[in-house]
Amino acid sequence: MAVESRDAEMGFRFLIVVKIFDFLSKIVTLAAIWVVCRYGYFSIKELAGKTTIADFFFQYFTRESRSHWLPWILVIIFFVWATLERQLRLKKVASMQNHIVELEKRLDPNRTSSMLTHKGETNPEDANL
Repeated sequence: MAVESRDAEMGFRFLIVVKIFDFLSKIVTLAAIWVVCRYGYFSIKELAGKTTIADFFFQYFTRESRSHWLPWILVIIFFVWATLERQLRLKKVASMQNHIVELEKRLDPNRTSSMLTHKGETNPEDANL
């Protein structure tokens, strides 16, 4: 009988702990929503009546007679940026290759290669698998 009483008490304590954490979870969720709403309100309040780039885009996309030059310019700008970023990343990986191989050999001399190219790309022989 004492064992059942102790088990029931442990179950009750566990239930209390679970309820406390459920309550804390709800409080944290409500606090996060409140913080997002508060900062959203302050952002809108601060920008109200001022001309910003957001105002330009809002006016552009709500106008009925708009030209279609802006999206194409943005596409070109982001394409050039992405291409240059990729080239820079590949160049950086290639320049770090020897250093990384040396460090890997120091940590684990029995380490095998992943067979990536010196630029960090997939081995062409593995691309067809």
